[in-house]
Amino acid sequence: MEPLLAGDPERLPALASHAHHIRDAGDAAEAARLMSGVAADQERVLGADHPDTLDSRHWHARFVGDAGDAEEAARLMAQVAADRERVLGEDHPDVLNARNWHAWFAGQAESR
Repeated sequence: MEPLLAGDPERLPALASHAHHIRDAGDAAEAARLMSGVAADQERVLGADHPDTLDSRHWHARFVGDAGDAEEAARLMAQVAADRERVLGEDHPDVLNARNWHAWFAGQAESR
């Protein structure tokens, strides 16, 4: 995938917002594709443990699940939960939220 950043880190929040709007308009697969690029660019620019990078990875997993791939969403969200726990501590609300979404997608994957 070609980086979305194109040398301008100030575009990343707008690209993330655009992905949310695309999902809200009903195209979760395209939103997941866009958010994957945002997360990759943020990891390169901000680092893997930056809160914005972790948030984008979280939303990428959510959009993947919204697009119908619960198994992949569960796998991605498990990684987000583990990284958030390592960075933020086990009781942080973002960690608990990621664990909740992991459980949701894992349950969806099992029921298919």
